[in-house]
Amino acid sequence: MVGTNLIFIIIVLLVLLGFSAFFSGSETAPMAISKLRLRHLAETMPLRAKLVERILKRPERLIGTILLGNNLVNVAMAAIATAIAVTLWGERGIAYVTAILTLAILIFSEITPKVYAKYFNERVSFVTAPILNVIMLLFNPGVIVVTYISNKILYLIGIDVSRIKDP
Repeated sequence: MVGTNLIFIIIVLLVLLGFSAFFSGSETAPMAISKLRLRHLAETMPLRAKLVERILKRPERLIGTILLGNNLVNVAMAAIATAIAVTLWGERGIAYVTAILTLAILIFSEITPKVYAKYFNERVSFVTAPILNVIMLLFNPGVIVVTYISNKILYLIGIDVSRIKDP
């Protein structure tokens, strides 16, 4: 795993880190956007604004898609990085990769994209909405299954989400 292979794997890890950042920013931006401002923007940018509005009509589907995507990406990163670390440093590599990956994900894929998306929520929402829409379509079967299982677990502990009314 030396030379070209290692460089390729590092590039794959960086791409996955970028996907993780995308999902984190995509989670924050639409939730932070003003609904009133979004309606106003629908007059000047009707396609993008209406797409953001449509995505926000089903927030549980949006959040489920983002969480599924982000977890897939982060678990893949951890698996790949652990395999490299164990090959390079043996079992102590697990501790190294845990520390390094935790910091990298926190800084580059969680905190920074979420803060950026909070302050530039319109820009991020309009850029990510078309991509998220496609991902939501692709992930919909998985999101439905995971949401169903989650709702059944909540029901077993006494919470019936079907009876909870939106505020």
